[in-house]
This record gives sequence, structure tokens and C-alpha cells, in this order.
Amino acid sequence: MELARYTKGRAVARLASLVAAAVLGGCAGTHLIPPGDYADAPESSALRVVFDQDGNIYPRTTDLIDWVDYRQPFWEPLLGNGFQLTALEGKGVKLYAPLEMSVTNDIITRLNKRLESKKMLIVLVHGFNNDFSFAAANFGLMNARIDPAVREQAALLEVFWDGLDPRRDGLWEMTAVSFWRKALTYSNRAGIHGLRTILNGVDKDVDVRFVTHSRGIGVVLSALADPVFDRHIYGTQAAPLHNPHIRSIKIAAFAPAIGNGHLDCDLNEQLTRHPVELFAGINRSDFATSKLGLFPAEMYGASNLGSDVDYVRRQIKMDRKNFRLRAFEFTHGAKHGLSHYFANDDLTTCMFGLVDLRKRVANSCSPEVFAN
Repeated sequence: MELARYTKGRAVARLASLVAAAVLGGCAGTHLIPPGDYADAPESSALRVVFDQDGNIYPRTTDLIDWVDYRQPFWEPLLGNGFQLTALEGKGVKLYAPLEMSVTNDIITRLNKRLESKKMLIVLVHGFNNDFSFAAANFGLMNARIDPAVREQAALLEVFWDGLDPRRDGLWEMTAVSFWRKALTYSNRAGIHGLRTILNGVDKDVDVRFVTHSRGIGVVLSALADPVFDRHIYGTQAAPLHNPHIRSIKIAAFAPAIGNGHLDCDLNEQLTRHPVELFAGINRSDFATSKLGLFPAEMYGASNLGSDVDYVRRQIKMDRKNFRLRAFEFTHGAKHGLSHYFANDDLTTCMFGLVDLRKRVANSCSPEVFAN
């Protein structure tokens, strides 16, 4: 009885904090700002690219623009101002805008160099509510799942984007809900302006494979096809993905936090040049994608694909020649973290195998097995 009262009390407290966070729009998240030496981190052999909230790329060093030492006035986030590389001009640091093209071309050149004699490009994308170190740790989990023999024949790209991050101490973490909608926009821009530009610049014949967690799938699908933006959002136009060097595209998406904004009726037409196979790892109890089970998953930024089994079934049954969706149901409780999904070794191995990142796929690999 005491345990039941305690559990109920925690649930009420969490709900109250969520409501308060939604009301307190000023509880802005911390921007994902990389360290000055992010490109040379010894723990990763991958090529790293970091996008700001507009999809612009952070230079590989602070020699070009010193974003590390810049201190944003404390009131700017409270007024809704973000941390944009292009907005630092006039504030005592070098201008980013004239450097944009050279920074972008540099990352494309480095990527194509790594793709020489390789058969595959593997792209890892983290989720919402990650700071740089947390995202890097999740990339480590993903990388460890890739078959070494596959990795030898591939170039690895780690994509960091401005998913925002709360203070990680108790109930303050619940303020993440207050900047969720901003993160939706930032993920879309990172895809449509950032990652898409890089993919269009690939000049080697390769198969492209993505592994994503949470809202990372929003970055990827925005790179492949235009998402639906709210009318007041700027920066929604870009040249389409069109690169004959990309032979095939497959995605393994764990806890995919997307809905109709990416899976609308126009998706199939947009993917005519680049058909996509998406394998989704869903969990109807995931507290993030299910909105704690208290609100519809399509409310306040859709995340239906990650938890709504009926929605997933409808998406699977849709007749789309250029977009094939398959799904696996995880049952590890309410946890949203990638490590909790990866704790199910069989399903994780299946998903990595189906996107060709492991040599063998477990015999029990059977998507679309949903409990009633």
C-alpha cells in the first residue's frame, strides 16, 4: 500500500512538473555547443559534423570562429533567442556567413576522401535532449553494434544537431517538454539544410545506412524529403536530394519520434529518386514518444511512430512504392534511452542486420509482431 501511494505520488509530481514546464516557455534548454576540439576527439574514429539550430556547420577548429569563448547574455534564451553561428556577428567574434561555403565544402571533401574504396556510408544521428557528451556516448553504443567487417568497408559519419538539453538534476529535467517544439524545428533544419547538402555532395558510389535514436529520425527524413513546417517557421526551402552516387538507403530508427509531419502523403513522390527502407523499433510504453500515455502521441509535436501501434499498422499498410516501413515492438517499460532499447539484444541485432550493419540476422527476426 505504501509503495502504491509512493508510486502514485511520483506520477502526480511528474505530471505537475510537466504542466508547469509547458507553461513556463522561458525555461529554455541548453544548446548543443561542441567543444573546440570536437573534430579530433580520440574516442571516435568517425568523421564528425555538428549543426547549429539552423543547420549550419560548426568549423572544425575555433581558428575560424571562436564559438567556445562567446558567452550569450543570460536574457537572450529567455527572450527566445537561440545560439546561431550566423547571429554571432557584431558581438565581438568573427563573422560566420562568409565562411559557410568553405566549412561545408571542407566536410564534404573529407567525407569523400574517407569513402575512397569503401562500399557504404554509415550515418549515426542522436536524439532530442542530448548534450554533446551524451550524444557521443550514444554514438559509442551504436558503433559497438556494427559488425567490424562491415565497418572496415564503410565510412562512418556522426551527426550532432541542436536537440537542446535541460539541467539534469531532478525535476528540472522535466523542463525538456518546454523546448520540445523548438527541437522539432532544429532537427528539420539540420536535415534539410545540413545533412542533405552533405549527401548531395557525395561523389563515390555507396549504399547509405542510418542508425538513429528518438528525434534523430527527424533529421534523417528531413534530409531525404521535405517535412511539413508550421507556417511561421523560416528556412524551409532547399534543393531536393538528388545524387545518383547513392545506390540505396536503409534506416534503423530506435524510438522514432515523428508523425505525419514526415510521413505525409507526399513522401512517396519525394522519394522517387531515392527509395527508402525504414525499420522502426517502437515501444508503446515509452514515456517520451507516448507522451506519458496521458495525451495523444500526435499532440504538441507528433511522435506517433514511436509508440502508437495502430498508427504504425496504418503506416505499414499504406501503398508507397518508394517507402517501405517495417516495425519491431520493444517491451522494456517506460524508458526512452537508447541503452534500454539496446538491452533487447535479439531485436537490436535484427534491426542492425536488416540494414546490413551485421553479417548475420538472428533467426527470430520477424517485424510487425504486435501484441493485442
